[in-house]
Amino acid sequence: MGLIFVKRHDIYYTISLSSLIASLIILIVGVLVRLTQYFVPISIACLALSIVILLKYSHKLYHDMLRLRLIIHSLIKIRSDKARLATLKPKRKRYIVFEVLYDGSLNFNDMNSLIMNSFKKLFGDYGISEFNIKLLQYDDKLKRGILRTNNVSKEAVIAGLSFIREINGKPISIYPIKTSGTLKKAREILNTLKTD
Repeated sequence: MGLIFVKRHDIYYTISLSSLIASLIILIVGVLVRLTQYFVPISIACLALSIVILLKYSHKLYHDMLRLRLIIHSLIKIRSDKARLATLKPKRKRYIVFEVLYDGSLNFNDMNSLIMNSFKKLFGDYGISEFNIKLLQYDDKLKRGILRTNNVSKEAVIAGLSFIREINGKPISIYPIKTSGTLKKAREILNTLKTD
């Protein structure tokens, strides 16, 4: 890493770093290949030479390591700031149009309790409050409905719907058809599906 900050007149410094790396590679290869009688003396000589040169230029190495540490810390800070800002972005409503495959009838209240109980088991109370889940519409004849969530947790809600497998001992599957940013558009999608 010290090679990044080397100036052109510090040729001995770069040679020592590269010989240090080369000697370590030679030593590892010699141990792996079991040709220690040839590789070990060469690598020890390279190590000794590079250590002598590095000791001569150790103050430069120390300053380079400080600079490298500052760069790494600033990059980590930038990444953590971006991650924090991503969680602070405003939550906008998203509407998921879904279809249910089930041999039987479910009214609105049954479907609502099924979704809420399943998400409570999967994600807990905190997950439900973060996801802001609400069943807005469900038609038992067509077996389709609209579920509201937010843009941050839309993918988690879609994944959570796939974990709903049974109700009252009977198999059930909920498939998301399409997502929308407005309730009006979601209802239009649902109405076009009704005519199909």
